Amino acid sequence: MEVTIETHRTILFFQLLEQGILVNGRIGESVRDFLVNRLGVENEYLESRIQTVFLSGKPVDDLDHTYIQNGSVVALSAAMPGLVGSTLRRGGHYASMRSGISEQMGRKLESNESVDVTVKLFNLVRKELGEQLFQQGIRISALQLGRILSDQEIVLKIKSRERGSSRD
Repeated sequence: MEVTIETHRTILFFQLLEQGILVNGRIGESVRDFLVNRLGVENEYLESRIQTVFLSGKPVDDLDHTYIQNGSVVALSAAMPGLVGSTLRRGGHYASMRSGISEQMGRKLESNESVDVTVKLFNLVRKELGEQLFQQGIRISALQLGRILSDQEIVLKIKSRERGSSRD
């Protein structure tokens, strides 16, 4: 199903970006390649703004040698305040304090199999990349869509592609 949202209403859907959207990726693709090639994130933005990257719940320091796997969840955040933010920051001074929980550089798998990757965006990254992702088109589960429409009490007008007619 294709849903078109008026630009001034996209803010209502930003919570989807924290819950997670589905993006096609490839097993063995580096996290950097995934972010740049699949999400359209500029390398400069990635280096300057995205300070915290998690892969399946583990902080990532090396985006070039950490790889997408089946079931991967990639979470992105701008700088977070305080000691926790400093500790989780990619390549930060306190990164060694989290060595036991950090994603370790892995061996690149050569399968190249297409998989769904869940992408979550938080704080300023959500705000700055959200509209771009909506314009590219996002994929979510029907359950997620139903919840947000119910929570926001939004009525959809769905346009049938075959007949060109619309219905409520």
